Amino acid sequence: MATMTPQQKATLKAAILSETDPAFVALRNAGDEQGMADWWNTFTTFVVWRTSVPLSEVVAEVDGVELVGLTTTKLAAYQSLLLAGAVNPSKTRIRAGFDQVFSGAGGNITRPLLLALWKRFARRIGRLYATGTGTDASPGTLVFEGTVNAQNISDALRA
Repeated sequence: MATMTPQQKATLKAAILSETDPAFVALRNAGDEQGMADWWNTFTTFVVWRTSVPLSEVVAEVDGVELVGLTTTKLAAYQSLLLAGAVNPSKTRIRAGFDQVFSGAGGNITRPLLLALWKRFARRIGRLYATGTGTDASPGTLVFEGTVNAQNISDALRA
């Protein structure tokens, strides 16, 4: 179960009460809190930066020829970026670090692969709180990440 701040509960309550999607309205009218939670947990087309990418996924997208061609300094920088155990590409400086490591012609394959890896679609609940444009060219940033359940819906409606 997600932990929500009082402000997030109030925002969710307002969104629940104002939602006009017919499928959601039917769930709300029936008092189906689990159904409403399931609806909020579905994915949208709003693009956001991922906040945690496992190292195995990062390494899988790095072109081996480009990796071998890195200078000693860039290879050390690459290794430093991987020390955290996961990569948080929602941080501009992290994305910039990878762009610098794979800069120029030595990153023409890896840079676009990593850029695609850094993004995903937001769930409706994440989209509710996300900031930004939410396009592939300009992904949004998540403020709330995860899913909600019937208890979250109940808590929000009683907030």
